Amino acid sequence: MTFEARMAAYLADSTITALVSTRAYAVSGGEQVALPYLVWQRIASDGTDTHDEDDAKLEEITVRVSCFASTHAAAVALRRAVRAVIARNHTAGPATASNLQDLGHDDDRRAFGVSIDFAIWHDDSTA
Repeated sequence: MTFEARMAAYLADSTITALVSTRAYAVSGGEQVALPYLVWQRIASDGTDTHDEDDAKLEEITVRVSCFASTHAAAVALRRAVRAVIARNHTAGPATASNLQDLGHDDDRRAFGVSIDFAIWHDDSTA
């Protein structure tokens, strides 16, 4: 499974879709997205050599998930849901959450934003 497919599977979890429906986007949500929604993006990747196989594709990938909603409390609740879903899914490698940020209020979009970063180990050798 590719990393992008893994993220899509995380964000399709019913815990998250109950809050955002299908409004989970890679990189950008666009100009006029209905609230609430979330955006994820790969911030960094670091490949790692292993002793097991010459062709192992183990990577530590840093991902930022930004959550937007009409209230700060709703944005924080969405971030908690994302954290819970990613934290409990370790089949393709562990994930560690860090760097919780408050993005403030966007007056143009009338949205509050919060974000969270994850360091996710991913084995892409089956892709």
